[in-house]
Amino acid sequence: MKPKIDILFQESPLVVTFKTEFNSLSSSISYLRGEALFIDMSKLFFFELWKNKIKEKYRYHYQDEKKALIFRYDNAPHFKNLKTFPHHKHLRLEVTASNIVTLHDVLKEIEEMILNKLAR
Repeated sequence: MKPKIDILFQESPLVVTFKTEFNSLSSSISYLRGEALFIDMSKLFFFELWKNKIKEKYRYHYQDEKKALIFRYDNAPHFKNLKTFPHHKHLRLEVTASNIVTLHDVLKEIEEMILNKLAR
């Protein structure tokens, strides 16, 4: 799993540095965590817990250069009123429904945001 994740970051022209850590806790439980720094000094922190090849828990926290939240996707079991419970997305001022996302999805969203910002 780790080499594919590393390639994802290596191939992004907007990633300055990144680090990933993959650990198997048992034959059926593993986790991936890491962070990436982008050219605008924003950062992504991520965590995935896998059980029997199913992503059980995840968190993708993206913040600006001043450490202010831009967005965070996670599946913590709160916000039970959302139709996509437990999946949701935190924005600076609200929490919205969200389908389950992948690290690849999140990276593409961040790249689009940075490119839009640079184009202004």
